[in-house]
Amino acid sequence: MKDSCLINCAILIGIEFRSVWRRQSASARTGFALVAMGILSSGLACARPELKPESYDHRESAPPETAAPVELPTPEGAPRRFEYSRGTMGVHAHILLYASDAEAGQRAAALAFDRIAAWDRVLSDYNPTSELGRLEAGLSPGEWREVSPPLAEALTLAFRLSTETSGAFDPTIGAVTRVWRDARERGVAPDPTVVAAARRATGLALFEFDVGRARLRVRHASARLDFGGIGKGIAADSALAALTESGCPSALVDLGGDLAIGAPPPGQAGWRIGVGGEGGPVLELTGCGIATSGDSEQNLVLEGVRHSHILDPKEKKPLVGAPTVTIRAPTAAVADAWATALSVRPSLQERLADREGFQVWLVSPPDSAQEE
Repeated sequence: MKDSCLINCAILIGIEFRSVWRRQSASARTGFALVAMGILSSGLACARPELKPESYDHRESAPPETAAPVELPTPEGAPRRFEYSRGTMGVHAHILLYASDAEAGQRAAALAFDRIAAWDRVLSDYNPTSELGRLEAGLSPGEWREVSPPLAEALTLAFRLSTETSGAFDPTIGAVTRVWRDARERGVAPDPTVVAAARRATGLALFEFDVGRARLRVRHASARLDFGGIGKGIAADSALAALTESGCPSALVDLGGDLAIGAPPPGQAGWRIGVGGEGGPVLELTGCGIATSGDSEQNLVLEGVRHSHILDPKEKKPLVGAPTVTIRAPTAAVADAWATALSVRPSLQERLADREGFQVWLVSPPDSAQEE
């Protein structure tokens, strides 16, 4: 999970209407049959902490699982700002959007939350009934298994980014991820024999993905996928696309610290986003993704040494003393994967120096990874 505490988002209220800006539609690729949009209409009476009219800071205390939208005053005739929040994918999702009225805003937010839930049903490795869970339960070495269009889309992107990052982002490290996840939950070091067995079940060479026929096969019975370094970014991008398709392009989706940023608020040049931790720059951004990777929220301390939840795919073990990385990229999914990759191998930052749409902020770890 990306650390959400290091990004500060301040959204200024606009005073003029800006013409609609539309992202490329993702609906044809996902192929989801979304459920009825009455989900938000029930249970919207929960209160959330009061927000200042001029700002939004997702480092605030998490609101209830489903919270009422916050409607802020705007000039007559201008689109109005609404905010929605819900627990999903193991994190809190916040949606901020501008709509003509409350009904339009709620309708768009419902569709966006449905998109996030749909991706969770595809990519979750916590839920044995997800598509990924069912797929892996039935995997046998050498046997082809068909996958849905959404999972095929996620696999295509994940494998491409793994190649781009020279394996620093690796979606095939799932077997080792689950061993160390269990160790974090129990607060003890994993059994070395279990770790050794998991290490043998990782690597791109153990997976064969037939893009044209949307099917997958493995060469090791225990090989497992891990979308933890990209899944929330994919879902955030899909949610933002849903908002745009619903007529609310001026929107921002914050999924546990992975930000999908749409068209700017009316009358503004962009969404004001603080990056790089306390004292970092505040940027006006539009049409991009932001992600932060670090271990302040998820780690395991063994003999006074903090072990990150982020694994080094080459060494197949947790990082120690890794930097916190914030990255801007063309989409939230790309930012998500690259943030993980740069935590593993900060020198990869050089590859992004001349790539349009990318910016990187590295915050060095403390002098020591030792914990008191």
